[in-house]
Amino acid sequence: MDTSNLGKWAWLIGLVILVVMGLLGGLGVNLGLDIVGQIAVALAFLGGVLSLASMKNRTDFLIAAAALGWFAGGAGPLFVDLVGGVISGILGGAGLAAGAGAAGILLVMVYEWVVSAIK
Repeated sequence: MDTSNLGKWAWLIGLVILVVMGLLGGLGVNLGLDIVGQIAVALAFLGGVLSLASMKNRTDFLIAAAALGWFAGGAGPLFVDLVGGVISGILGGAGLAAGAGAAGILLVMVYEWVVSAIK
């Protein structure tokens, strides 16, 4: 299995775990599995480094990740209490996965800039 394919799976697994945890959090369910969330964020970051950084449209992903994070932060008060918590939780989980992937992309971009400046 090549690293790009491994990165895709890592990011998708991280995304699914974080969205499910956000959904459960929006419903008021706290399983106390913070370590699972941290592992999911690490998987999403690893997916950003291994797979997302090699995308043609990295800038588009970075803009989408920022927009998702901003919208997730403000979506809760826009909806009624129960639905607002669920939507905010889902968007928060997706935003966290996108943000971790974007951090991985940014790390690779800075590395590429440094390497190109040294040459």
